[in-house]
Amino acid sequence: DAQPRCEIQVGRRRLPATAAAIVYPGEIEYERLWQIVRIRGRGRYGRYRKMTSRKIAIVRLRPVTERKRSTSRLR
Repeated sequence: DAQPRCEIQVGRRRLPATAAAIVYPGEIEYERLWQIVRIRGRGRYGRYRKMTSRKIAIVRLRPVTERKRSTSRLR
């Protein structure tokens, strides 16, 4: 069974997070989300995508805040 709980690192901070969704190539939202990944990654993921034949899924991670346990969203 997949466990959605994980830990992410933002700068030097480590934060608990939850994997909320996986979007695969060919799905409606994939290209829009890929553009966000490409821009925020400053081209790193675009270069990687060109070097591999493997399909790259996008995993949406939502940080869990300690105060309200609210989530953030990709936009």
